[in-house]
Amino acid sequence: MVKVAGYTYYYVTTVGPKTRWRCSTHSSRGCSAHLYTINDTLFATKDEIEFLLSKKGNTMIRYRGYTYHLKETSKSRRKWRCSGHYIHRCHSTIITMGDNVVKVRNEHTHALM
Repeated sequence: MVKVAGYTYYYVTTVGPKTRWRCSTHSSRGCSAHLYTINDTLFATKDEIEFLLSKKGNTMIRYRGYTYHLKETSKSRRKWRCSGHYIHRCHSTIITMGDNVVKVRNEHTHALM
């Protein structure tokens, strides 16, 4: 089992260095969430994040109901900050590589907006 952001996932299969995991409530509650690891590095799948445009035309993402705006970009990674950062002093962040979530700090200080 793997636990990520309070959710548990069970092992499905391994192909080469890539291991697929499925939400532990898949059977009982119909959860469709899944993720994968490559050489013990956690990746979320593209279908877990949704790319959006803000009212000002900037790229945002939605992940598990929360929205994030782009904070900074490095060579291959992007760091996203929760949209509630200023209003709610929320420090939740996401790091993506391409369309894949690499790291999530999912500690929101507020309910879904």
